Amino acid sequence: MKRHLLGIIVAALVFFASNRSTELYRQYYAPFRPASNWRLDHFGKFHSRTYKSWDGHLLHLYCYTHDSEQEARDWFFENLSDATQVLERSHFLNERGEQVGDRAVAVFPPTSYRGQVSGVVLVKGANVYVLFGESLSRVLEFEKFPDIQRHNLTSR
Repeated sequence: MKRHLLGIIVAALVFFASNRSTELYRQYYAPFRPASNWRLDHFGKFHSRTYKSWDGHLLHLYCYTHDSEQEARDWFFENLSDATQVLERSHFLNERGEQVGDRAVAVFPPTSYRGQVSGVVLVKGANVYVLFGESLSRVLEFEKFPDIQRHNLTSR
């Protein structure tokens, strides 16, 4: 009987340790995984990608490429005017610390197809990037994710 009890305890410890190590791996080594990818030629050039965070939150990257830098800046400010709250405004810097655009952190109201979301809106040249999700902390973490850098957010 003691042997079976010891076996059950060891099995439970192995199960919980493996579950915790999987969670740590996802959090620190694979925090965001692509969930979908689609392209739509609408409103200038538009593309989007959805990611799933290690804890199950969905995060979205939208990129709008406009015909001119002025059109992109106008759309950036129009997008911010829709926000219920602008939490932060700053310059958008590249990896060398040079200003390449503008950046804003905002909270957007619910729509017919989603609830209230937090987002980071970036304008760089003729591109406007919108990163958004339910959790502000996840969105700010998502902004620094290497796959987002692949979208040429910080390099010229």
